[in-house]
Amino acid sequence: MSIEIVLEGQLEKETDKEAFSAFLKQVCDEKKLKLEDYDATVMIDICPEGYIECGYEDRFVSIAAQTNVAGPGFHAFVCTVFDEIISGSQIPLEVNDPTGYYTDRNFENLKYKYFYRWLKDIQGYVLDHIDEEKELCISWPQEYYHPVYREGFVVTPLGYIHRDDFQTRDVEDLADDFFVWNDRKRTARYYRNCAMVLLWKECYFAYSSMNEYTDKIANSILDYLEAAYEKDDLLPLPMDAYRSICTAIHREILIQHADELKIAHLGYRNGVVSYPFGSWSIPAHGCSEKSFDETTQTMHFMAPYKDAQEPWKWMIKANAYTFEKEIPTFLEKLEKPVDVMDAFSFEKEAVICKGIVENLDEYYTVVVQANCEKDTLFLECIVRDEQDIAMLKEWCQGIKHRVTISDELHS
Repeated sequence: MSIEIVLEGQLEKETDKEAFSAFLKQVCDEKKLKLEDYDATVMIDICPEGYIECGYEDRFVSIAAQTNVAGPGFHAFVCTVFDEIISGSQIPLEVNDPTGYYTDRNFENLKYKYFYRWLKDIQGYVLDHIDEEKELCISWPQEYYHPVYREGFVVTPLGYIHRDDFQTRDVEDLADDFFVWNDRKRTARYYRNCAMVLLWKECYFAYSSMNEYTDKIANSILDYLEAAYEKDDLLPLPMDAYRSICTAIHREILIQHADELKIAHLGYRNGVVSYPFGSWSIPAHGCSEKSFDETTQTMHFMAPYKDAQEPWKWMIKANAYTFEKEIPTFLEKLEKPVDVMDAFSFEKEAVICKGIVENLDEYYTVVVQANCEKDTLFLECIVRDEQDIAMLKEWCQGIKHRVTISDELHS
């Protein structure tokens, strides 16, 4: 169900990889594109939801872009990048484009025959499956956090879309709110859509100054919104979000008179989301500072903060294990709690969970174990303020054992 364009070729020898990657960087510099070289893979970032990936296998080179998420404008732009690569390459390269656009450059055909037909198929799928798959996500990475479920809505990179929109809206109208880059050129709507994807998926809002990454996302959003305003000062923009992010990162407010684009519940990270971890799904605040320790295989979550001087509130450590046999037992201190503030347990959808709350004078701990079949999850929550304990216990009740689902709408 995806649309992918691929450029392939073969190096004369394996040691030519470095030189070819350097050539790609030169092409990107000339076109003012961001390139990240990870040795075995090179990533070229074009726009939110739109990137080109170059991979090496022995002497074989594959440069590919999945374009159905970002839209027909992105697909057309990738073709211009491929033109530059082919014209300057020292090795023969061949394009495989299932839409035929690379050969005929017929943008209307690309848009209506391929991208709108793909979106029409998505409309049909949503209407057929939304009742049975309530937490339905489209063009959403399976290993990414999962936004909170809203009845009757579908999760997309550009925000929640109601089932009625898939049922009643013309596909051409829906495409403007679904694809990041729906036109050939970079229009004002393109820049607004770029900002909207980041606002919905990546923005940390009041916590935008938390670290280098959150600050970078915030500045990208503001850059896109200001570019949209420069292109068309009559296009409505999410001005409340624009002003609050400017305030959060101490950036000058340059847009003064744009019409407000009113959006309910803007930003998936603005509330609790579910983070995948092994066979488990762990609820936590969407703006949590998350990290993973490769040595101990531990996932860490820290409460979001606005600046480095702000005192910590809570931290969560998560470890997951899979055993050969079903695990019916729990840690002894959970089975037989002694001298604890609170002990709790619950069962939900085959998940059996037990936990305790302890007062360790300087802070509190919430220790939780969840069992489901052969999988076990341990959470250790360290809490500074007693008032946050109830919140963490509520999150624990949202722990789920993940069911492997079809990739067809996530790809």
